[in-house]
Parts: sequence; structure tokens; C-alpha cells
Amino acid sequence: AGVLYERILAPEGWVAYPDAAPTLRALREAGIRTAAVSNVGFDLRPVLDGLELLDGLDAVVQSYEAGATKPDPRIFTLALDQLGGVVPAAALMVGDHAAADGGAADAGIRTLLIPMSPPGAPHGLGAVTVEKRRVYEGTPGFESRSRMATAFVPSSQTRKRT
Repeated sequence: AGVLYERILAPEGWVAYPDAAPTLRALREAGIRTAAVSNVGFDLRPVLDGLELLDGLDAVVQSYEAGATKPDPRIFTLALDQLGGVVPAAALMVGDHAAADGGAADAGIRTLLIPMSPPGAPHGLGAVTVEKRRVYEGTPGFESRSRMATAFVPSSQTRKRT
């Protein structure tokens, strides 16, 4: 059991979707802050760092630290707070699990669900860069580009290797 747990904690046990890093880079270049919101029961930062995704994120909100798990809207609100107080109407949550990620919609955050992809396959995250332009223009509560955020769920960026 200990060996299995160590493998789960190691970045080598995970594979990033090939479109995760380019999407995070494009959002960063556009001045859009991003956060990962996760229900995993361990610190996901070393995994994200090993997959070269951590530097593309402005915040990582983990349920075991937040005291709330998805779909509880409080974990998504905490992510917005950690991104500098982004208002829900100016945010977009990208996830792949309707039941868990639907809590973002309950918090007033637009939510884009992308079906899960096999490990290593493109995940369709390019839709985020197109979607953000359509969603934010004319949105009530949207103050400026610097107030926008896109919250990512790590499972939308990475999959455990099998």
C-alpha cells in the first residue's frame, strides 16, 4: 500500500493533457489569472510542478486545506478570493465532472464541462481561450481584464497513468 501511495504522489505517475500547459500559458499571456480546485486528499502542488503546470497557476485550492469539497460552492468562492477577489460573474470554471464541478455554477460561476479524455490525449482545452472572449464581454460585474479568472480542475489537466 505504501508503494502505491508513493506512486500516486509522484509526478511520474501522472500525465498532463498536451493542451493543458499551452492553454495555461495563453491565459497567462492574456492577463487572466487561473486556479486549480481539487478534491484530492494530498498536496497536488508537487505533481503540478513536476508536470510543469504549477507555474501557470496563480492559486491551488485543495479541499483538505479549504475545509470544503466540491461540489460545495464555498471551495469555488475561496478560489475566487485567492485570485484577488474575482467576482463570480467574471469567472469561468472548467471541469470534467458534472456533479462535483456543478458546485461552481451554484456559486454563480459560469461552468464549462469538457468530457474526460484518455491520458495523454488532447482534452479540448483550446475551447477555453475561445470561450473566454465570448463570455466576458458585457458581463455584469466584469471590471477589467485583470479581474478575470479561469478556474481549472486538475483532473481536467492531468490523468493518472494506468
